Amino acid sequence: MMATFLQKMKLLKGLLTGEMAYAEPFYVTAEPTRRCNLQCLGCRFHSPKINIPSVGEKNILDISLDLFEALCQELRTMDTEGLLFIGEGEPFLHPIMLDMISMAKTMGLHVTAFTNGTLLDRDTIRSLLRLRLGRRFYLFLPSKYRTSRLIIWLDFLNISSIIG
Repeated sequence: MMATFLQKMKLLKGLLTGEMAYAEPFYVTAEPTRRCNLQCLGCRFHSPKINIPSVGEKNILDISLDLFEALCQELRTMDTEGLLFIGEGEPFLHPIMLDMISMAKTMGLHVTAFTNGTLLDRDTIRSLLRLRLGRRFYLFLPSKYRTSRLIIWLDFLNISSIIG
């Protein structure tokens, strides 16, 4: 996701005048769920060793499809280019994660997702390929000692040749 020249000029205008940001957000992060299937020691949200309270409504674990659709529509009116799925939980624990990716793509948003990869089975990966998620998909894999994470960049073109 690269900002266009016009977007950069609008942003620069806001920075120089100090009045406001004249540019829409280039991308937005969205948190599909607060639930996670791991308890990585270094995770600020789900570690058994770190006790940092979450913000917002504690009883709302998943974003609703209606709220997500409204978000996507608003992002399109602002000419936002991308949506980044990242947050407190594992996105693929959301029961309609693939539907949300499809909706965002249909509305013209570039979609990037961060996941721990534990729920990416052959069928899910095939669905992601069909949705043309893009060439960027990030796995955060807990290390052997569950204290750090390794970032792996997956090239969907290579994956599609592997899983058939």
